[in-house]
Amino acid sequence: MSDKSALTPFQALNLEQRRKAMFLRAAGIVGIISGVILVVSGYITHPILLTMLSFIDEHYASSMSAMELYFLKLAISILTSLTALGGIVFICSGVVLLLKHRTFGRILMWLGGGVGIFGLLFTAGEAFYYSHFSLASFHAEYWLGLVLSAVAIWLSKKG
Repeated sequence: MSDKSALTPFQALNLEQRRKAMFLRAAGIVGIISGVILVVSGYITHPILLTMLSFIDEHYASSMSAMELYFLKLAISILTSLTALGGIVFICSGVVLLLKHRTFGRILMWLGGGVGIFGLLFTAGEAFYYSHFSLASFHAEYWLGLVLSAVAIWLSKKG
């Protein structure tokens, strides 16, 4: 009498491949949704890092040399551009994951979501400093998009 509940190695491998494919599909779908939320939230046209740039101009520009200020503004401009493209890059990464290109999709997710997480931390600090987190609800769509992007990154790791 054979045990029908035991899987052969081939069946176990097939189930593992199906599980990974399911996680990649879920990561792709969640990635597309989070990218759309980030784009719709309006922060691609007015990123949080522009607020940081104006804060530096107001408080620290007089004590910095022209060269230091130039490089700081250049770094912030690069981060601003990446943030502006974050939602679009996340949509592309979701599509790439749905096409089963795991490594390239994950690289795009890290690129699109990495700067977004930095923006989330800056927003939390700004909200706490100015109004003890009452601004946090104002940025709710952006926060939701970033949380979903973190979920998509986690799902892509599982796949």
